Amino acid sequence: MKVLRTGMPEEIATGIRRRGKQFSVEIVRETMAMYARTPRSYCPDDIHVLRDIAYGGDARQLLDVHVPKQGLARKPASVLMFVHGGGYLLGNREGRRNIPDYFAANGYIGVNVTHRLAPQHRWPAGGLDMGAAVAWVHTHIAEHGGDPGRIYLMGESAGAFHVATYVFRPELLPQDNPRVAGAILISGPFLVDTATTNAGEAAYFGDDRSRWSDIAFTGNITRTDIPVLLTVAEYDPPHIDKGVVQMIYELTMKHGVTPRFRQLTGHNHISGSLSIGTGDMMLAGEILDFIATNNQRLGADD
Repeated sequence: MKVLRTGMPEEIATGIRRRGKQFSVEIVRETMAMYARTPRSYCPDDIHVLRDIAYGGDARQLLDVHVPKQGLARKPASVLMFVHGGGYLLGNREGRRNIPDYFAANGYIGVNVTHRLAPQHRWPAGGLDMGAAVAWVHTHIAEHGGDPGRIYLMGESAGAFHVATYVFRPELLPQDNPRVAGAILISGPFLVDTATTNAGEAAYFGDDRSRWSDIAFTGNITRTDIPVLLTVAEYDPPHIDKGVVQMIYELTMKHGVTPRFRQLTGHNHISGSLSIGTGDMMLAGEILDFIATNNQRLGADD
């Protein structure tokens, strides 16, 4: 049985609802196990993956390019780059292979990005990694049938923080860093709170909490002309809710730019991204529509 409104299987809906707004390693494992049993709308064997392409000199600065084996129906194609989360300390691109696979199966080029981790690499290393990865894709994606003018950068959780750093803080990047056509920020931990006890945030932001005000997006956003889609899950932890609302307030009230926003009803912190490529189109449909409408604005169409 599926929940009518979302297409989410009842087993998953019940499991997520039972846990509510709690979040832990155990909940991550439970959620991933539930989605591992969920049928996919595409066949991974139909996707060709060019693996372990270096976009920088660090061992973690790697990306994979996902293209359909039967070829692209239309060239050049839009590009969806995905950036994993992991609390700044963990994570890898394999954990969300479903995302670049799904977009490749639907006529896009998918790019799956791994980034450097704290505490060895502190702020703004994640944003710099996004800039370097975008620079590689901008230079090389045409070789794979992609359009460098239609690159969309998507990050989940800590990955969303890194994407937001790249999008909203260009002064931290090399001056000639190319820009993307749009960004998708999934459940980003945008609230930079010096009272936090979160080990990942402390490791990434650094020991000197007096400098955290320079890291926060509040009061420091310097670029607002890249279209943005923000999402938060119904069962996200409260600090995620607060950070996303704070980001929307900052953009709307201080910069006069209202980002596109969607609450993912019935989902938790990671289930939205895991649902991509299943019968649950809540997040996938929102992203597809965001890209399609923005491509129309750019005078392009898939």
